[in-house]
Amino acid sequence: MTLETKPNRKPQPQPPGHLSKVRDISVGAIVYLIIVAGVPYGAYLALESVKNPTTYYVPVWGFIFLSIVTPLAIIAIRTQVRYARVGLIDLFAQNFALRPAKGGQKSLVAFEFVRGKYFVEIPGADANSPISFLPRFPMLLHADWMLLFCAVPYMVFSGFGIFLLLSPQAYLQADGAIASWLLPSLLVAGGIDGQLLSDPKVLAAYHTNILTVAGLAFAGAYFFTLRLFLRAVVMFDLSTVTFLRAFAHMVLSVILAVVIYRVTPDWEDALYWGQRTREVFFGGAAPAVRAIDPSTGVAGFWLFFAFVLGFVPDAALSYVQSRTPFTFKKTNRDLEKLASVVPLTLLDGIDPLIAFRLEEVNIFDVQNLATFNPIMLHIESPYGIYQTMDWVGQAQLCTVVGPERFMLLKSLHVRTIFDLQNIALGESVALKDAVCDMLWLDLQSDQKLRKALGTNHLPHLRLEPQFSPYTTIDRHDGLIVLVKLMTDDLHVFRLKQLWKLIEEKLKKDNKVSKSGQSKARKPVTSEIAAG
Repeated sequence: MTLETKPNRKPQPQPPGHLSKVRDISVGAIVYLIIVAGVPYGAYLALESVKNPTTYYVPVWGFIFLSIVTPLAIIAIRTQVRYARVGLIDLFAQNFALRPAKGGQKSLVAFEFVRGKYFVEIPGADANSPISFLPRFPMLLHADWMLLFCAVPYMVFSGFGIFLLLSPQAYLQADGAIASWLLPSLLVAGGIDGQLLSDPKVLAAYHTNILTVAGLAFAGAYFFTLRLFLRAVVMFDLSTVTFLRAFAHMVLSVILAVVIYRVTPDWEDALYWGQRTREVFFGGAAPAVRAIDPSTGVAGFWLFFAFVLGFVPDAALSYVQSRTPFTFKKTNRDLEKLASVVPLTLLDGIDPLIAFRLEEVNIFDVQNLATFNPIMLHIESPYGIYQTMDWVGQAQLCTVVGPERFMLLKSLHVRTIFDLQNIALGESVALKDAVCDMLWLDLQSDQKLRKALGTNHLPHLRLEPQFSPYTTIDRHDGLIVLVKLMTDDLHVFRLKQLWKLIEEKLKKDNKVSKSGQSKARKPVTSEIAAG
């Protein structure tokens, strides 16, 4: 009698942390839902306990949705963005046979870097991990909770600022419901004239003016942080530092706006002190003391300037540095005019709307696009891989030859860096001569550069052919060396590697389709011959 034994089956490997992830799905989802739903419900109960709740509806609900729900939604969107983009990355890998290992298929460093970017926070995962490693819901990773923890200072400060900004003006007056929270502090009233402190009405007006300036600076800073968060989500670059940076930016903007306003409370004072500063620090007479009249309100200039101080990063610090008599190390602006930024709209296929979309992934000019990973641009934007590769190739050519010569080369249908390389290494003498003439023309930009640098000559190689002492062979050899230098960059090698890989895949698919068509036609031709 024999006993039948079942074959030993190897257990299916599970991703590291798989069981804990399944176990934590309910906990993470419940906690997240409690926060999202519990905070508004708590605010509703708090409002109902107030004597006159309708007057607090706008500030309270603005505080809830703009300072609490919005950061929570951004963290949740980050999880969905990760999952959706990994799906696109896997689809890209499937189409172009980029999955490494078993079948001897090719691996691409640029592709592995893009995929690894979305797995770096997953325990036990790497660039080749399956999509099952990724959580489908937010707040299932330690990184998500760290984001929420570091967002707490931002939520508290922004919530307080939004509540004050949207509160009724009557509540902020001396006898208002919120006035007891905001008594004049050392930052607001420290060191001012004793006559202001002794008159409660004048002090209240002065305090209201400063609160207005601080509120507008906060509003500008808040909208700047919203742009910062959205751009970070698009780039999948949202981190704990992003929330802390946003918090620090808002605090710095508000404090600097208040300090600057206290120094120059109106536009006339700003002009007056700006004109007199040089005289005071270089032996001139001290300026006369100008009386402060808070009853006139905040000058219209400050309503705009305070918002700009909050919205534009580092604008307040730059303004303070420009108004101080101390010497700071300054940027040389003379040659900066000759190194202007080349706009993206110079390239084929990029209009102002597309250029605005590309700014979301931190591509602001042609050089940024020339060095960008085309696979990452394809995954993180709505544009196809062939389109992004064409844009990067155009940008690389425009970067190395300049915008003027780039437009001249386009008249010869030379659009990308590889077109220029093919001509330089090709056999056509006519095309080489034409490219040499375009690359070595003495343009108006070259003349401006010589004038700015105080030089009269450029290298003889750059002169027109009729003035050049070199032969045609010398010019062609110089073109080959120059193009090799232009293409000797890592981002050009990366684009060429991706170009060759996709080209080989398309050629292989084309051969397969042709062979399939020829096999399908054979029975038809045999029937005709038999007939």
